[in-house]
Amino acid sequence: KHVMELQEAIRWNRSDTGKTIFSISRVRIDGKGSSGLEGDLYVIEEKGELYLGWTRTQPDLTGFVDLETGRPMEAAGTAYNIKLAMQEIYSVKRFSPRWTGAAYIIVTSCHSLSLPFFFHEKRDMAFFFTALGDCTDMVQSIYDQNVYIINDFLYLNSPRKQSAPKPEKYKPLIGEDMTNIIDEQLSTFHASVGAFHVLDVSGEFEKAPEMPSIERGSGLTKKIWMAQFDEAGRIKNEFMVRETIFSGGVAANIRPEVWKFLVGYWPWDSTQEEREAISAQKRLEYHALKEQWTKISPQQEANWSKFRNRKLIIEKDVWRTDRAHPYFQEDDSPYIKMLREILITYTFYNYDLGYCQGMNDILVPIILVQDNEVDSFWCFAYLMDEYGSVFNKNQVGVNTQLTQIVRILKCLDNTFYDYLRMNEATNLFFSYRWILLLFKREFNITDTISLWEVFFSKHRHEHFHLFFAVAILIAYRSDVMGSSMGFDQILQFFMGMSGKYSLEQLLNLATALCVSYEMTTDEEVKRSIFTVSEETCHKIR
Repeated sequence: KHVMELQEAIRWNRSDTGKTIFSISRVRIDGKGSSGLEGDLYVIEEKGELYLGWTRTQPDLTGFVDLETGRPMEAAGTAYNIKLAMQEIYSVKRFSPRWTGAAYIIVTSCHSLSLPFFFHEKRDMAFFFTALGDCTDMVQSIYDQNVYIINDFLYLNSPRKQSAPKPEKYKPLIGEDMTNIIDEQLSTFHASVGAFHVLDVSGEFEKAPEMPSIERGSGLTKKIWMAQFDEAGRIKNEFMVRETIFSGGVAANIRPEVWKFLVGYWPWDSTQEEREAISAQKRLEYHALKEQWTKISPQQEANWSKFRNRKLIIEKDVWRTDRAHPYFQEDDSPYIKMLREILITYTFYNYDLGYCQGMNDILVPIILVQDNEVDSFWCFAYLMDEYGSVFNKNQVGVNTQLTQIVRILKCLDNTFYDYLRMNEATNLFFSYRWILLLFKREFNITDTISLWEVFFSKHRHEHFHLFFAVAILIAYRSDVMGSSMGFDQILQFFMGMSGKYSLEQLLNLATALCVSYEMTTDEEVKRSIFTVSEETCHKIR
């Protein structure tokens, strides 16, 4: 009986038609038991390329969604569908809770975005992974036995060959980042599926807790900055400098110098002579690192697939990075060249981490501030030492911070936390981009630079960026709760807020939240909030 049930659920087709490789029926998305949308999960081959797809079997919505272009695909006679090229998939992760016979998988694209959860019986999921392994170069992650890597695009451990990018393919995207298209399409997809769970909130809901009134100051001017040095060039009062930067930022005419202190390039207790020596030494180190790849012969590059693939992805990402900004608009811009060469050089400086998509976004504000290749590289390298854990392939770094955001929210606004929990939104899917890119996609470049200065000052709290994330949540709690938003509406709402936030208001609120946290939170609770086990991180998704 068991074999017959499996044969009914798993349909194999390895015929000469080369279309359907395998499919599994009765797979639900974003729902357990009888909830969610039911359909067929399959792998097909079209024109020599493999695709992973899911087709809804209930007659309702129509139209394929191409996650690469963000445009609907023609699919006559089909219901609601998902379709993604296998070469665009980074990993597949399986979850098999012991207390239930159901299991689900999470498919993550090379853009670090997850498709909806796919739910099915455990026994059929086992066949899915076996079949997927037969038709791909899938390997088990060394960090998590439940994760299987399909294409190691982010970290380039895969031997899969990639073709060189054609510039004309990407020119139409100037001024419009491809990842943004994917982000928007993903939010549109979730919104179109319908509400997964909506908590009924009738009448007046509990108001947000009262916070102290906070206003920002005037910031660090050149006059104040120059007065901070003693005769040897040491900063006399680091605390005061950090406090002033936190309160109002840094004047543009001293920003390149101040940022070197903020990111750790120059020690706060260094003399002018020591800083000059450090800069001279770092200049030599950078050019030595850069020569490691600029002097590679064509034959060496042809025999070194890992370097070739890393370089290929960097060039593809650089081509579509901030092309609306005047510094990056022209194809022959020296800033595009600088962005490319710094990122490639960094892969030789930190070979284990290498290049990950998103690093290009992080580097742009640094280049705009430093306006110098060597200084930009080292500021970027030191910043990666501080924040780079979010790019680790096991995702522990970013998941740790998402966990901490949820815990801070629960501590400061338990009512809104309970609302998000009831709507299964405490995974904070929409805030993944906040943490990965330090909110760069949420603000214009000028505001991003000002915001980063506050983060780098580490005045109120070394993890102030997490309080800033909580500030965004609490600032819009009335919109979310007042409209009785469910999971999909919450996701769409926050993903659609990019570029619409008021930086000053959120900074004031985040500061107030941080002050309230320090004044009212028990020390043991504080320790528990920022103590996150690796096991907890793996449970987030």
